[in-house]
Amino acid sequence: MMYDRYTNEFGLDNLIWVLGYSGEVKDGWYPGNDYCDIIGSDTYDNSTHARAWKKLAAMETGKPMTFHECGNVPSIESFEADGAMWSWFMIWHTDYITKIRRIQPRKSDYP
Repeated sequence: MMYDRYTNEFGLDNLIWVLGYSGEVKDGWYPGNDYCDIIGSDTYDNSTHARAWKKLAAMETGKPMTFHECGNVPSIESFEADGAMWSWFMIWHTDYITKIRRIQPRKSDYP
């Protein structure tokens, strides 16, 4: 419905479609390569979400994989150790947002 409206009614042809699993990557929910450009998952447990990364990677879609919503971001070393090298992440809420005045960005972690 959204695709039809944006592409056919409004004539948009430069959209990037992100399939964002909410938490667990569920079997049978992937619509196919023609319907999304990026795939990802979210969690707010302060982990690297490696379990979701592995499940998405096993789908072998060839699509970039994103950690599309997260709370506090683990260190680069944690992502490397868990083998969960997401293409990008978006901090959505939790301490990073609500206590922004007390938390300093770790510039050394993300050059």
